[in-house]
Amino acid sequence: MEWVDGNLGCLSGDAQVFTNPSGPRALAELAPGDKVYALDLERMRPVRRKVLGFKESGIQAVYGVETKNHRQIKATANHPFLVLDRATPEGSATLEWKMLYDIHPGDRIGVIRGLPDDGTSRDLSEYVYRGDPRGRPRTALRLPSETSEDLLWLLGAYMGDGYMERNAKGVANRVYFAVPPGDEARAKLEARLASVFGVKGRQKGPVSLVVASTVLADFLLWLDLAGTARTKRIPGWIWGLPVAERLAFITVFDISRMIASSRLDSTDMSKGSRRRPFARRGFAMPFPRLRAAVTRLARPLCFTPTLLAFSLRQASPAA
Repeated sequence: MEWVDGNLGCLSGDAQVFTNPSGPRALAELAPGDKVYALDLERMRPVRRKVLGFKESGIQAVYGVETKNHRQIKATANHPFLVLDRATPEGSATLEWKMLYDIHPGDRIGVIRGLPDDGTSRDLSEYVYRGDPRGRPRTALRLPSETSEDLLWLLGAYMGDGYMERNAKGVANRVYFAVPPGDEARAKLEARLASVFGVKGRQKGPVSLVVASTVLADFLLWLDLAGTARTKRIPGWIWGLPVAERLAFITVFDISRMIASSRLDSTDMSKGSRRRPFARRGFAMPFPRLRAAVTRLARPLCFTPTLLAFSLRQASPAA
């Protein structure tokens, strides 16, 4: 491949680039052959394109750009941005590329509203219980063969307000959901546990619903859902799921008002993703790491970032 240097500027190495199917990754981590989203200028739509190569330009000054809806990026002064010029007296406006040094506060730059639904459901049939085969599970469990919206809703519920208990040997054997009986989501939680896994939890204390199952705990760990409230992270494989399943995962959190008020692009969103989520405050996200991860997952789904930031802020503990 021959590199043609058009002197078009650079982004910082930590700039987040949306890839398929791994989600956002730092620019410096990408390699030739990775698939990223680029803009089709003829159709003005995001499309998948293969990375052909990279070029390091050494140490240069970079400048931060932040939009009104909280999108941020760092670039060199000669990096081009797509700008919508102000309308003329005749009412017409034009799109043109401008270098960063020609852009000023108040100018309108192009921001992608959402990404195409290129995801596929994950095959779960390869899961094999990793515990002691001589042990007899206390709770009969039916495992799904692939991901679904109901399963992703449950995983989101566990991510927000779930935890595991381990026995004396250190084996995770109970899965807790801190959803009290009076909570608006409790009935939905019980119904989805029954429909997805064929189990019925029992009340433990005034708040928690618990499922005593080493298989369920091991299955969640196999799905990379380990961690405590401070260390949980969204598994990378979720980025490769269909929009409807990713939407089901994040609607559990405290962003239901934002989702209900979002404008969804019917050409990019699957039919299942247009359903209005249940109305509730949502599961807690008190820690910045998890809030930031849900924010990144929500942005490609056509959500209004301002409403997203507001809803996540409401879930934060009082200062």
